[in-house]
Amino acid sequence: MVAFKWDAQKGELTQFQQVKTLPADFTAQSTAAEIAIRRDGKFLYTSNRGHDSLVVYSIDAQSGELTLQQRVPSRGKVPRYFTFDPSNKWLIVSNQEGGNVVVFAVDAKSGELKPVGEQVPIAKPMAVVFLR
Repeated sequence: MVAFKWDAQKGELTQFQQVKTLPADFTAQSTAAEIAIRRDGKFLYTSNRGHDSLVVYSIDAQSGELTLQQRVPSRGKVPRYFTFDPSNKWLIVSNQEGGNVVVFAVDAKSGELKPVGEQVPIAKPMAVVFLR
């Protein structure tokens, strides 16, 4: 994953950091999928298809630099999409090839994820959307 600074006056992006979403010892095929920043701007989340994981990075408020907080199994195969519920207390991931949707509790302080409840079986889930 590549992090950029945005200069709104010039309309320019400048790369300042590159981080890996996979563990160093993982050598199989994997592609990154969804990326989201929690509403408070303190944590960035991404998913890996192949490694079948969710990754949490803290975001430094001054520099914007990312620091790995957690890498957790998505509890299914090929995490296609994830989203936060409107309260930002829960993250819901759809595992496309795993045929399930999984709910994770989001720790307000560390940003880390903890699976909760039962997996919901759904054939080839693609996305989760909350209507307001």
